[in-house]
Amino acid sequence: MPRRPEGGRDGGRAAKQRPPPRRHLYLVTEDWAEGYSIRKVDLAVDNLADTDEPEPEPRRLPPAVLRLEAPHNGPPHFAAAFGTKILFLQLTPWRYAPVFDVRTGCLTFGPRTERIPAAPIYVPLAGDSLFRLDFGRFETLGAPPPPRDFEPTWADEFPEWSWRRLPTPPFARQLVTSHAVHPDGRTFFVSVRVEGRDAAGNTFTFDTGAADDPGWTCHRGWRLPFKGPAHYDQKLGAWVGLTDDPATVGHLCSCEAPSIDDGGCWKPPAWKLSK
Repeated sequence: MPRRPEGGRDGGRAAKQRPPPRRHLYLVTEDWAEGYSIRKVDLAVDNLADTDEPEPEPRRLPPAVLRLEAPHNGPPHFAAAFGTKILFLQLTPWRYAPVFDVRTGCLTFGPRTERIPAAPIYVPLAGDSLFRLDFGRFETLGAPPPPRDFEPTWADEFPEWSWRRLPTPPFARQLVTSHAVHPDGRTFFVSVRVEGRDAAGNTFTFDTGAADDPGWTCHRGWRLPFKGPAHYDQKLGAWVGLTDDPATVGHLCSCEAPSIDDGGCWKPPAWKLSK
């Protein structure tokens, strides 16, 4: 029998490095008359910067991994992915919201809701945490109950997956101009305009990790320069989003995330507008 080449299974071969996990983007598209589709887009793109190869041909969207029949109520009625789940606000007759798990490919039902949110702002945090800001209320989605490992009977009682009320925001939902999560992973920033005044507006923060009596803190005289949500980019060390200036509609801008520890959140952060 020939000998194994050096570096074989028994020859002290260096362990193979696992390739980095593939990244995917899940798009919710309003692409048919009766509802929505969720499509899984592979973000792996060949790096052609150092080659003479021509640009790749435009790619079509991949087939839908899930189609949901529902009225076209707009993007606010879909929660941004929290953990591996996407939550819909197209409620069933019993007010249970459908939840799609992108890891398992399964559709289940989330917690019951008292009423259909009018214009919800969904903010996911690290892990499976999800927060919802709407007119006159601020809520967090609790962890789902563990799966049952036995056949239930009519007399059994089980914990329910539910929303938990948090301190009511001291501002009106219709005045919100932008929002972002601080890189500390637990503090919300919500900017609002001030009606009937020439002031720049105000920014409110909420520390979701505060153990004792969490509440909203107002930082007057400034607001974030974004329209809608802003996302923190680790490489830039800044929030990135679309500008809210009518003169530069569609432009990206970046904004420094204020320091929470030294009180810097009381000062307007520096920001830049892209070309």
